[in-house]
Order: sequence, then C-alpha cells, then structure tokens
Amino acid sequence: MPAVLGVLALSGACKADLPTITDANQGLDAACSGPFADLLVDVFPTSLANGDAVLGAPDGMAVTLMANHIVTVGFIGLGGVTDASGTDLKIHATVASGASAIVHVAASEMEFRYAGDLTPMINEVDVAVSDFTSAIYVRVINVTGTITVDSIEATHDACR
Repeated sequence: MPAVLGVLALSGACKADLPTITDANQGLDAACSGPFADLLVDVFPTSLANGDAVLGAPDGMAVTLMANHIVTVGFIGLGGVTDASGTDLKIHATVASGASAIVHVAASEMEFRYAGDLTPMINEVDVAVSDFTSAIYVRVINVTGTITVDSIEATHDACR
C-alpha cells in the first residue's frame, strides 16, 4: 500500500510538455481586431499580386480582380459572420461599369455556397441566402470586368 501511495504522489508532480497549438501555418492567434476579414486563405491565380491587401479595414490598399480571379478570406478572430436581419457582409470595392462577381460563403468545413452578387450597384450580401446561419470564409469570384477589393466587413458582428 505505501508503494501505491508513493507512485500516486509522484504522478502529480510530473507533467508532459504540451505542444504549441497552431493553425498549420503559424501560431494560433485568434485575437479579434474588428469586424473585417483577418486571414487570407487563397487567391487565384496564385500569382495574383497583393492578395492580403483585402484584409483589415478599408485603407486604400486593394487587390485587383480580373475575370475568373478569386480571393478567399476568413473571419477567424471574429469567430465568423452570423446571419442577422438584413445583409451581413459589406464588400468595400470599386466595381467597374459592367463588371460583376459572385460571392460564396462557407462554414468551418469550407463547403462554399452562393450568397450573392457584387455589382456596381450591390456591395452587400446576406448569409441567409446560402442557408447557413453563420460563415467563417468568404470567397469573391470575379465573373467579368475589373473589380478592386479593399476590404470585406461583417456588418452585424463585433469582437467579443
């Protein structure tokens, strides 16, 4: 019996080192800095310049999308974009006359669904169109013309 008590006493003194949690690219940093996209997930073509300019608040730095160009961003620090009454996303962009894009959203499993259009007259999207109650990722797919995207904003959500 004393040997068992000795082993139990010693087992509380040892702890294994835990590995650093990462998001596979870098240390996990879920700090919320506002209602704007904070993670560049992907651009197409991969040679598309300045893709990360779409992150954060509107600042005049932007990514220019031509036909068939795609930019995909995430709202990681914010924890996602929730569906609320009205539109849920605002895309701060300059859309040339005759240009258009489609906007898709996805939850954590990254199954993208259509959520709306981006045109010279429309720059807001409702997550409910996709049948999701919330989205973490937003993808802008340019269909035609030139679109310069500065920022993507969650209109109802705020840092917690």
